[in-house]
Amino acid sequence: MSSVPNTASAPDRQLVLNAKSHQEYISAVEEYPALRVEYLNGDIIMTPARSPHHQIISGNLSLLLGHFAKENGLGLVLAAPLDVVLSREAQIVQPDLIFITKARAAKVLGKAAVNGAPDLMIEILSPSTVRADRKIKLPLYAHHQVPEYWIVDPEDQSVEIYMLEGDSYRVGGIFMSGDAIAIGAFADAHIIVDSIFA
Repeated sequence: MSSVPNTASAPDRQLVLNAKSHQEYISAVEEYPALRVEYLNGDIIMTPARSPHHQIISGNLSLLLGHFAKENGLGLVLAAPLDVVLSREAQIVQPDLIFITKARAAKVLGKAAVNGAPDLMIEILSPSTVRADRKIKLPLYAHHQVPEYWIVDPEDQSVEIYMLEGDSYRVGGIFMSGDAIAIGAFADAHIIVDSIFA
């Protein structure tokens, strides 16, 4: 594996290595356990650890969605770090949160990873991931038939919800401060956007 620059001097910079095999991805995961490692379109993309603010948002979402899913017997809400294998040879992602329905859990939950598309993927933007989350993952998740994709923007305190329609996403809604999420798998949860960023 090539040497990777010290991320302490650039805490919000993404590092990209060209990969040729799944084994190189596994090697990167083992060699750099403190980094978020993903395998996108044949590149190994490594991102520094998430900020405390990012983790607060992730924790809030996990509690809000997880509680509703459990209380209503809907399925599982799981948080990163967790590999989601969309395609073993070039597409292994670590979304911030995923939701898998109860009906599909046995099919996609493996011992070491989620194998296949979850029912919902959520990415929380950071300066180092915004391009990948918007430009790479949006079409990638649609291609792999992920029914719903949320982009959570800490800066704007907004939640963009994309719904799969055929082979691409349509914008289901953009929810801001004061709004309640009113579309998708968690519409009935009446999640207030402000509670995500509190």
